[in-house]
Amino acid sequence: MPHQIKTLLHREGWPLAVCCGLVYLGFAIQLLGICMSLDLFPLLGPGPVWHFIGEFGFNLSTLSPLLALFALHILRSPVAYESAPGKRQFAWRIVGSALLLSLIEFYWSWNGHAGWLRGYVG
Repeated sequence: MPHQIKTLLHREGWPLAVCCGLVYLGFAIQLLGICMSLDLFPLLGPGPVWHFIGEFGFNLSTLSPLLALFALHILRSPVAYESAPGKRQFAWRIVGSALLLSLIEFYWSWNGHAGWLRGYVG
């Protein structure tokens, strides 16, 4: 696995990793907020830091479909065709799952589930 990540960064570059990483970070913040709204983490309470994290997660959820589509564009660019398609299955899985997660988190944020954010933010 570390070798695959190293070749992914070498071949497709850091923009792909940053775009996918931001999508995964937004999804993690969404899950944290949902778990906090269900009182699964009773030790974590509202505060000024959580306000920033909640707003940042909401903004990432809004931008995540665009970030995932940009990662897909990077993966399909002519520079990425230098290697054989069979050796790039790991990159396709990362970008495909990022695209799927971005649509899920965008749906969660903008389809009425953002009620946890109001309580989560403060």
